Amino acid sequence: MATWNISRNQTILHDPKERVLPMLECIFDFGESPWNSNIAKLALNFNIVAAIECMAESFTFVEKNGIRREQMAELLSETVFGCVVYKGYGPHVAHHDYEPVGFRLRLGWKDLRLALQTAQESATPMTT
Repeated sequence: MATWNISRNQTILHDPKERVLPMLECIFDFGESPWNSNIAKLALNFNIVAAIECMAESFTFVEKNGIRREQMAELLSETVFGCVVYKGYGPHVAHHDYEPVGFRLRLGWKDLRLALQTAQESATPMTT
């Protein structure tokens, strides 16, 4: 799904959503502060990283207790976590298949670092 996070100044005469709407399925408007859409992107990417870490830990947990990692990946992606992150990354994590990566690790680390820095600045506890 193609999405676009926007923040816009109310004094702008044209609505940026109207320009890009034909290209997208969904637009999330985070208000007037230009920084808000960046915060939303950092939070979204933080959730992706957390989901990958959670999958790795739960797959190891079930594997050490006699259940195949692939079975747990299927259970998660076909039930309560039937979303693109679990369906996309789940099988790769289950098979220890990390090549080719779907994103540049350097960019993922940059977003994670920025999210944790912003959390610290706003006195928001977040796991690392």
